[in-house]
Order: sequence, then C-alpha cells, then structure tokens
Amino acid sequence: MNLPATSKIVPFQSADLQELAELSRKTFQQGFGHWYDPSILASYLQDSFSIPQLQTEIQDSSSRFWGVKVDSGWIAYAKLRSSKIPPELAGQKVIELQRMYVLQAYWGKGVAHILMNHCIEFAQKESFSHLWLGVWEDNDRAIRFYEKYGFSQIGKQQFKVSASLIEEDWVMAKQLSNT
Repeated sequence: MNLPATSKIVPFQSADLQELAELSRKTFQQGFGHWYDPSILASYLQDSFSIPQLQTEIQDSSSRFWGVKVDSGWIAYAKLRSSKIPPELAGQKVIELQRMYVLQAYWGKGVAHILMNHCIEFAQKESFSHLWLGVWEDNDRAIRFYEKYGFSQIGKQQFKVSASLIEEDWVMAKQLSNT
C-alpha cells in the first residue's frame, strides 16, 4: 500500500475533534494495546483522548496538531507543544514532539517520515533550537526511527499511564539548524 497522491498534511481544527479522538485512541491502541492490561488501557484512552481533553489541547496556543489526510480520512497525526522544557534543555527555545501516531495499516509507508519532516520544518521556521520528545525505553522501533533523524538520548522522564503504572521514557533531542 502506497500513499495516495492526494494525501496532504492538514492542521486539526476544533471541528475535527471527533475524528482526532477516534484516530488518537485507535493509533495508541494499535501501537501499545498489547503491552497494557485492558482496563488500564481503556482508562488511559478515555482520560488522554476524550473530546474535552483534546479541545483543551487544540485551544492551547503552545500546541500545534497536524494530521495526514487521504481520500478515506485521517491516517496519522502529530502534536507539537512548546510549553514543557526538560531540565537538560533549560534556558533554550525548544519544542516537544509530544505525539506522533500512524494507523497500523500505514506503518512502513512513509507517513511517519512525512510528519517528522513537517514537524522539523515547522520548528526550524519558528527558530526553535531543539526538537525533543519522550519515548518509552522499550519502544525499539520508535527509538531507531528517531535516531535516523538525528535525535539522541539526553535524559529520562516518567510517563504516567495510570496511578499504578508509571513507565520510564527516554528524553531524546535533535539540535535544529535554523538557516
């Protein structure tokens, strides 16, 4: 399966909240559902990807959401936010790639590359010094992908899945060239 020529990157708007919520839940479940107890997963999906939560995030001026859309609908999305700075990058103008998820049917088809390139270009255009992210330390596929883009581990942080499940994430960063 190749991406249709009509695929495009489009900013998510408030009118897209239902589709964003469905895409968020589905892509997270496809990527991580096999790792979690079903009740913990269901709770995380509801808390993190409810329409009110996503509405708050879309309205936050420090956040940007983009999706990849094809004729059949949304197939991936990314979220950048500039409101959180890891201690390792304190004092610098940085932006976080907080989320980047692709429907499983499009894994290995170049969609993640399209989104990553878009995020890097945006961050450079806005004169951020670094693009950073948190990635679960056991997510080898994602770590390899980020390393191909020049990200390297600079620290660790915790990721709260539930009150009873807190995971260790790598903090990875990429220095940007703002030419």
